[in-house]
Amino acid sequence: MIQATANMQFQYILVWKFDRFSRDRFDAAMNKRIAKKNGAKVISVTEQVPDDPSGIILESVIEGFAEYFSVQLSENVVRGMDERALKCQTNGVAPPPGYKVENSHFVIDDEMKPLVQRIFEMYAKGYQGPEIIAEVNPKGFRNHKGQKLDQKMLHRILKNRKYIGEYKWRDIVIENGIPAIIDKDTFSKMEQRMKKRRKAPASSKAVEPYILKTKLFCGCCEGPMVGDSGTSSNGTVHYYYSCLERKKRRGCKKKSIPKQ
Repeated sequence: MIQATANMQFQYILVWKFDRFSRDRFDAAMNKRIAKKNGAKVISVTEQVPDDPSGIILESVIEGFAEYFSVQLSENVVRGMDERALKCQTNGVAPPPGYKVENSHFVIDDEMKPLVQRIFEMYAKGYQGPEIIAEVNPKGFRNHKGQKLDQKMLHRILKNRKYIGEYKWRDIVIENGIPAIIDKDTFSKMEQRMKKRRKAPASSKAVEPYILKTKLFCGCCEGPMVGDSGTSSNGTVHYYYSCLERKKRRGCKKKSIPKQ
């Protein structure tokens, strides 16, 4: 709107009260100056300000009160949220998968709980992200928005300390403030694996894209097909999709398929 005053298409900016224009005195003064320079005047419908030098003082007082009440309201809101946090209430935060909200508190979602536990169990045992995703999504894994598990969501889940019962809001941390889904020993194993992966970042870089990962399944055992590679005697690298169950020697006889 302020930019539009440069076109000089209107002479007035009407607001119900001056605090609708801005609750920051600096912003209000700066934008009014720009508008005035471009030939537009800010007028409050409900606050009558005389068009003389005394109006400058009155308008400044009105704007000062608006900023004061804005800051006070913000402080009251933060104080109220801190008080709710001390009671381990949600404060409007969406529940992570495995939890739901009842009476403003996080409670366990019994339907999703086993799948969340399986995610942590698989990761702690060394399974890769695509393998975890391929297992839990067909079993009905969904977050509160109905979305399936993907790599980003998986990373957020694994780092979320709510699963061991830790409630956190700003600088407020309460142990056992939430019913735990994951035991601390499993969570610790997962953290140790993540630290190892961070120390060896090159291992997570894909030198060859496998665009069908998490989408391709074995026609024999219905297990996930994962990216694989092998080097021939002359040093040439060949890329394949291989049945994960066969790679784990679980009896599937499906042969690997050339990636192309």
